[in-house]
Amino acid sequence: MRISIEPTEEFFKPLSDFVKDRPRCNLFLEVWKEYGSQYYNFQDGYYPIVLHVALPEDKAGETPHQENYLHSARVVSTLVAWFGTNNGFCFMEKLRETLTKKPQSLIPFYSGRAVALGLWAYENSLIRSSGGHGGRLLPRLIGNTVDGQIQDSTQLEVDTAENFMGWLGSDDGIELLALLKKASDNYFKERKFA
Repeated sequence: MRISIEPTEEFFKPLSDFVKDRPRCNLFLEVWKEYGSQYYNFQDGYYPIVLHVALPEDKAGETPHQENYLHSARVVSTLVAWFGTNNGFCFMEKLRETLTKKPQSLIPFYSGRAVALGLWAYENSLIRSSGGHGGRLLPRLIGNTVDGQIQDSTQLEVDTAENFMGWLGSDDGIELLALLKKASDNYFKERKFA
């Protein structure tokens, strides 16, 4: 059975408003919207890239529940927007540089997916806890709060973030990282000469 899911504006809307008044975050969302709206043929269905990278591979061939795939797409868009912040950009650059400068001695054992997941696991860890607020990074980015208290991420949100980060270790993911880097460089070049 052929499945076709049309991406909507809602797919590319971050789950929290930290992007407000942050031009590079919004720029990255525009790049992501253009890239993520392209289609990928997978298991006899056509999916926008945004869903291919958001849904775990064992679920990508199933007809996903609309609320789940919309939420997963928005988790990915939140992470892409975070790359536009200073902390997110430093993470993105470390990831991009690590993935593009593979040590020759490690190539037989090198897995871009494993490297990307390892860097994300550290960034999202309790040990790292960037910003000094305690807790993991993902729940703070997503903005799940009850009475002003940050709530843990759901399993769907964790799986989505890990699937996306692992995908960034692929050739297509590295291409997206390069597009984001180029957009950032062009943005700052234009501001310098404005």
